[in-house]
Parts: sequence; structure tokens; C-alpha cells
Amino acid sequence: PHFTFTLPIDTAIISRIRIYFAQNDETILIKQGQHCTANNKEISVSLTQEETFKFDDSSDMRIQVRVQTNAGEVFVSDIFRVDVKRCLDNEVLS
Repeated sequence: PHFTFTLPIDTAIISRIRIYFAQNDETILIKQGQHCTANNKEISVSLTQEETFKFDDSSDMRIQVRVQTNAGEVFVSDIFRVDVKRCLDNEVLS
């Protein structure tokens, strides 16, 4: 899957990006700046098949974005809930 987040600030002033993916109150995956694409006020990130298979369909995935500006200010998003769909086979297709 691919996720795009709109920020209240321009990404040109961001020095650090962390996107947290959690399930059942446990952080499963953290994507950092080098894994993201930033443009204007948007940050985009994709999960690989292997990363996606770390989540199960027993509950929603929770996502939160945290960024730090060059001036040291930290912005934290609301927590987004995303349905996790069941997959019949966990084979990674290449």
C-alpha cells in the first residue's frame, strides 16, 4: 500500500520524518525520511509486501506521522486508522 499525508507546513523546512505503523498498541514498523517522498506539504510512503505481511486482519493498523523542522519544532499528526485486509496467501510475489 501507498500512503500520502498532507501537512500544515512545507516539507522544505523538515529535517526529520518518522511514520509509525502500529497494531494492538505495539509499534510494528517505523519509516524514516529516506523511505519517504516529500513534496510541498505532502509526505508519501509505501510499504513493501514483506512489511505489509507483518500486520494481521485481527484489528486496524494505526498510523501516526511525526516531523521535526530545521528550527527544532515537532509536529505530530492525529492517529489514522486503516483496515487491514485478509490475505489468503503470504507468498511474496516478485
